[in-house]
Amino acid sequence: MRKSVSIAITVICIVIIALLVGGQILLKPQIEHNIAEIMRENCRSNGLVLEEDSFKVSINPLTRTVNIQPFTATLPEVQDVKKVKFGASQINLTWYALLADTPLASWILPKSGLVPLYNNAQCSAVEIELAQGSLKFSEPKFKHLAIDAPAVQAFMAGTLAKQHFAAQLKQLSFGQVILNLQKERVNFEIGSIVLEDISPQQIGLFIVNKFRFLRHDELIASCKQMQQKDIRIMAPEESAMLTNRLIRQGSQGILKILGEEFFTQTPLVQSTIWTGLKFKIDSDVYEIVEASIEAGGQDMPQISLGFKDLNLPKKIFEAVNNWQLPLPDKVLISLDTSLRASQTAHKKVKILLDVADIGTVELDFSAVLRSLEDIQRMGMLVPLRDAQMTFKDKSLLARIAMVAAPHGSAEAFFGQQLKVLGQMALQEQTLIDNLENFVHKPGTISVTTPKGRSFTLQDIDKMQPAEVLQFFTLEFVPGAEQLDQQVQRLRQSANTSR
Repeated sequence: MRKSVSIAITVICIVIIALLVGGQILLKPQIEHNIAEIMRENCRSNGLVLEEDSFKVSINPLTRTVNIQPFTATLPEVQDVKKVKFGASQINLTWYALLADTPLASWILPKSGLVPLYNNAQCSAVEIELAQGSLKFSEPKFKHLAIDAPAVQAFMAGTLAKQHFAAQLKQLSFGQVILNLQKERVNFEIGSIVLEDISPQQIGLFIVNKFRFLRHDELIASCKQMQQKDIRIMAPEESAMLTNRLIRQGSQGILKILGEEFFTQTPLVQSTIWTGLKFKIDSDVYEIVEASIEAGGQDMPQISLGFKDLNLPKKIFEAVNNWQLPLPDKVLISLDTSLRASQTAHKKVKILLDVADIGTVELDFSAVLRSLEDIQRMGMLVPLRDAQMTFKDKSLLARIAMVAAPHGSAEAFFGQQLKVLGQMALQEQTLIDNLENFVHKPGTISVTTPKGRSFTLQDIDKMQPAEVLQFFTLEFVPGAEQLDQQVQRLRQSANTSR
């Protein structure tokens, strides 16, 4: 009995599949006509006017694959665009999409939720002819398009662009993208673009690979990769309000508004990372290995930004390098900052500045920052608490000594300075001893304030030297190499490089 039922069910399934496939084959001309009409109406809804003689559609019902021959369209409402040329395209439909415009639609299509329509789609190329140049996209593709059930019929009628609807796209990608502006002799080149997890509310991932900006055939800027995660898409009304606010503000106001949009639990972009940045200013080329900004926070707003190995030419420092310190030909600078809100008015602030082979400064403190204006000011009156500053010497003292005592002992030079300082202002022999040990083997100095005690920079400025020493706690950790040995090594290295 069970075997008979199983056979009957199998036969019924085969018959249904045969009817579906057979029906699609019989209705092939009608389906092709319907798809062509849908494509035309959706193009019209987006302002595109097709050149009808170049628009042809064919479908393979067995594979549910739609093939569209290359076609051309115009955008009459956009003056700077002459023509839009689409290469050969291919769309793989789901059964829902294939049957959506048939009598079976009312039985098969879900009444709620997202309905998958396209498994994937691709086009060989899209070229936009501009009045002053061209914009080319190679191999645009997307995967897994789904829209909400009530909008399916509007999609089939070609009126989807005229109404709000929920949609989801798994991935959208482009091969090479080239913008050429002939009059200005400007070129923008992108190796590839990928967007993932796209919905009306957000884009999960946005990646741009191998960006180059050229002017008069000269490279102005380039980036190996830019990656953004969790991009919040504003509603049209919210976007219009933000745009109006930005237009009404000056440069400082714009920074304030953008800061407000990032220093929140729902920022416009949660994280952005640039790698392999290069840009040219005048004749100098600057490089950054990596730069990043992260925002958001589960409990309280937080934001962090920084960069790694900003490669600066030596001459940048010549204007401010009054001591004429010997510096490397390329100075590598790294910066890491973070700001985190707390349940109180105090915000945790961390700043780390590292100059490769010279020294590192790290600041860690809490500050009463009630607004973005307080962050911008960070002035003498901002209340601070639980502050710690750490300086790690890598060769700064040695480079100072190379200039201040070019022929004598570096340790003897600094020892004399400390002796004079002790006689003039400092009566703390323990501190003098610690400084002498630090000069002998430069390492790390940490300065901390009393736990839980609030103060301002103005308070420190009013203190007498003895009061300052009582207020701060200093800790010294010696380094591994003696100062005179560092100086000798740097001088040998300088002689070798000549």
